[in-house]
Amino acid sequence: MPSRRAFLTLMSARPMLFAAGKGQESPGDMKRFLDAATEFEVVRMTGTDYESILPSNTGRAVSRRAEFFLCASDRGQGMQAYRIDVKTGKTRQLTELAALEPETMTLAGNDRWLYAIDGVRLLQINLGSLRERQLAELSGSARKLSVSEDGLNAVYAEKTGDRTRLRFLPTGKPVPQTVAEFAGTLTEVGVRPRRAGLFYVHDNVLSLASFDGRENRELKTPPGQVLEAQWSPDGRAILYLHKPEGEGKLNEMREIVPDTNSDALLAKTSQFVRFAPNGDASVFLGACGSKAQPTLLLLLRSVRRELTICEHKCSDARLANPTFAPNSQRIFFQTDRHGKMVIYSMVVDRLVDPTEETPQ
Repeated sequence: MPSRRAFLTLMSARPMLFAAGKGQESPGDMKRFLDAATEFEVVRMTGTDYESILPSNTGRAVSRRAEFFLCASDRGQGMQAYRIDVKTGKTRQLTELAALEPETMTLAGNDRWLYAIDGVRLLQINLGSLRERQLAELSGSARKLSVSEDGLNAVYAEKTGDRTRLRFLPTGKPVPQTVAEFAGTLTEVGVRPRRAGLFYVHDNVLSLASFDGRENRELKTPPGQVLEAQWSPDGRAILYLHKPEGEGKLNEMREIVPDTNSDALLAKTSQFVRFAPNGDASVFLGACGSKAQPTLLLLLRSVRRELTICEHKCSDARLANPTFAPNSQRIFFQTDRHGKMVIYSMVVDRLVDPTEETPQ
């Protein structure tokens, strides 16, 4: 999967357009319009003259009640983390970091904490006081991060040469231990909800591991490639996007239950290349990879039908990074249709039933 870092631009030569500094607030850049393809209302949440990037889908960018979301932006001085109010667009700068990795940001601990990697530091940031606590010092490159919903367990990746090492870190007693080590390219890692374990995807292969490293096994999936994976909200199964072997076959949504080693087809897709489940995994939001139809679609699991909701027009649909709010009533995505990456939102309460928070 291509890195979003390719979309970042150096800001040192550009004058700052907003009040900059940790804790500073700025007015919103929201703009409402009707989508050209569907005439559904879409809201542009960030401006077009600066870069704004959503975290990875294996993290959580949107607050539990969908009141705000997190993003990384260079709207001030360098790439920093921001909190954006969903209703007003009002923006608060959360960090002053030297080398924030936007993909690694995630909310946890009942929206009290932001976790992220800054250069070689794994940080825990209090969203109230904005105080930072360093949990670990990392080595190597190609870093990934996943944190449990309660914020007590973290897994991060370090790459040195052609070797990648997964490290488990209890955040209360930050003494990391190695979970797995392998050659190849790691694209995703996800901590299992309410259980001690994780999945990871490297070289399009899906694997399962325990925190103590005693279990580490490749999961049996059909011939082809695992393009993306996420835990189901209840932690029972891994939902994944699969590219079957052979020419002309459609990408599929599949589900594998690690405890029983059972794998099932959920639905064929209109060439999804990214996806996100809603709060109970009854609906999937997908980014279509077709250049002729650069759209976002809702896939209803029960009847295996799709509905186009808007265009994303991202130069590479894999970078659209669609995601649901936890209550399933709003979606977010990003696009570089304006040259810089910009974040959009859309209310889908007439299309998707609300979901309650899954107990942790």
